[in-house]
Amino acid sequence: EDDRGLRRQVSEILAVAPALATDDFTTEPIFHRRAIGEPMEWTGVQPPDALAERIERALPPDVSVKEILSGEWRPER
Repeated sequence: EDDRGLRRQVSEILAVAPALATDDFTTEPIFHRRAIGEPMEWTGVQPPDALAERIERALPPDVSVKEILSGEWRPER
């Protein structure tokens, strides 16, 4: 707790993809937070395939990024 009342939170998580015709890039929000203190919400956008594949290599074999993002997969407690 800080006596200045400062509070920081991530407000958005973006996927960054290269633009097809130029050296530019585009962004697509995957998660966003409406206000400080609110939970992050999935926008419904899937991460790019290459990123999803890298993430899935670190997950257990029976879990996919899509299942986690959609809420279909729940960790065992």
